[in-house]
Amino acid sequence: MSPMLSPSLSLDAGCLARVGSSLRMPRFLCFLACLAALSLTSIFFTTPASADEVRAMEFWLHDYGIEHAWAISRGQGISVGILDLKVDASHPDLTGKVRAGVRLQGGDLEDTGHGTAVAGLLAGHGHGPDGSNGMIGVAPDAVLISAVNAGSDVGAGIVWAVNHGARVISISQANTGDCALGPFGEKQQEDVAYAESRNVVIVAGAGNNDGLPNSVGCPAAFPGVVAVTGVVKDGSIDKHSSAAGPQVAVAAASATTQQSKNSTTNGYLAPTSGRGDLQYDWFQGTSGATPIVAGVAALIRSRYPHMNAASVINRIIRTATDKGAPGRDDVYGYGIVNAYDALTKNIPDVNENPLGHVAGGEIASPSSAPTPAKAQPSADIGPSTAVIATVGAAAAAVVIAVAILAIRRDRRRRSTSSRSRGRK
Repeated sequence: MSPMLSPSLSLDAGCLARVGSSLRMPRFLCFLACLAALSLTSIFFTTPASADEVRAMEFWLHDYGIEHAWAISRGQGISVGILDLKVDASHPDLTGKVRAGVRLQGGDLEDTGHGTAVAGLLAGHGHGPDGSNGMIGVAPDAVLISAVNAGSDVGAGIVWAVNHGARVISISQANTGDCALGPFGEKQQEDVAYAESRNVVIVAGAGNNDGLPNSVGCPAAFPGVVAVTGVVKDGSIDKHSSAAGPQVAVAAASATTQQSKNSTTNGYLAPTSGRGDLQYDWFQGTSGATPIVAGVAALIRSRYPHMNAASVINRIIRTATDKGAPGRDDVYGYGIVNAYDALTKNIPDVNENPLGHVAGGEIASPSSAPTPAKAQPSADIGPSTAVIATVGAAAAAVVIAVAILAIRRDRRRRSTSSRSRGRK
């Protein structure tokens, strides 16, 4: 990390001369005093090292207020369930991230591309010096629990993740048929209701249906689920990786630019495995947008540990950056997710899920403790300049005081020694 130092505390001859002349200190003690103030400032005034190509493509970290949000929350203490294909827990961006896992019926243990990409987007920690290379997820301090399935066991995966401590569940799968009908749909709704009754937030991809109206797939289409559609870097709806309908809640990055049908290189690079020697591959779609929003939910749950799931969802939708028609619409939902605002704006707690709830879903209890939002400075990720200057000055004062005491003690010793020699 390369420090950006405060000009007023630069360690040079001017600093040494000013301190030394004012306190009549030996030069080496002046050096220590200046160095103490400077070292504390260096800790705070830092910028990350240059990111590699993978990190450079994560435009949402800045555009969605995620980097600013990390000064408040990084998802610590939150377990997020991922219902997907297998996650490669040995990937350098994901080592130590997967706490538990299970293979459900139809789960493919060979294909680790899709699940690994989703995991990296949600909770990757990068690798290399200061984790500056590779992918860093929206909630890099969260842990993951993986329910490996191929789409047929979404309901069972929800129940398993809930029973293993997930407080947020990310589902990058969508059944585009009328999955609300028949025994299968009924059972899946019961499982969604079970998660709601256990105070768990479910985030699911709306589907890649060319933005067609009324095309949101299940389980995203179920009431109470945060249905995520796709946008590109300029904020326009992704004309291919998106779905529209009254169930759409928010939007997030599904690609970098508009892409032709079945194109991949207009997406972004994400962790992969099981494809030769590749560690990263092109990824796009609401499969990628979903873990971004789930990561924001994890940041909120970490920042407000007593907040109920309904209030977490309320924060996500009420602080989204409005796009399209004013207010909520079927294309963008409430808008593009905004992590910093979701953590800092004064949004009232609610007792009922603003997105509704499936039949049989019990309403989660209200927050057990007040959770007022405390805004942080928007211009800085760390402490303010005034705070840093104060800390640096205090540190310097402490060292200077110690130095003065040392000088006085030394002078007393010399005086005593001189008197002793005079008496002999």
